[in-house]
Amino acid sequence: MFPHLKPLSITITAILLVIVASKSPGQDPSSNKKVYVRTGQEATLSGAVTFTGKVPKALKIDMSADPTCAQGNVDPTTDWFVVSDDRLANVLVYVSAGATLDNHSFETPSTALVMEHKGCRYEPHVLGLQVNQPLMIINSDNTQHNTHPTPRSNAEWNQSQPEGAPPIVKTFARPELLIPIRCNQHPWEKAYVSRLQSPFLCR
Repeated sequence: MFPHLKPLSITITAILLVIVASKSPGQDPSSNKKVYVRTGQEATLSGAVTFTGKVPKALKIDMSADPTCAQGNVDPTTDWFVVSDDRLANVLVYVSAGATLDNHSFETPSTALVMEHKGCRYEPHVLGLQVNQPLMIINSDNTQHNTHPTPRSNAEWNQSQPEGAPPIVKTFARPELLIPIRCNQHPWEKAYVSRLQSPFLCR
């Protein structure tokens, strides 16, 4: 498995997979590119995304329309900028071009990544997946939610998820950065999902 981006409430650590050697005997007939096969000579880069300047003040969120959300959040505020020790959370880092990326296709992971309605917020707030990799949405709250992505290049959908409902599992067929996802029940509840062709991303 390739490393994943873990958006944290305090810090974000960027981990990139960098290809330093490759042998790709397979062929992807749909893209006319060779399917990349890992060699064991891949490298890993790590670092931190930092924030400079004054951090904008978080705004208070009115959750009174849903008593369940209000009870679970004593002093709810926006999470547009989450910074601690100059480190910025909720950041997606990905490789956009390069010889290996340009000349190869990549197997799609069958394992679903999870986005959760928890405490009347999306967790994680930012998520990166490969094209056609399943996204599983779970409602862990004692209230109804709905999940409503509004992509530009993929099909839009909007599905309700009552308390105790089974997970929603969806895929997106086309690459697209930062697809906004919102909950129409709770307008403050937002997240962003990016779909990439390659596994060279941090989640």
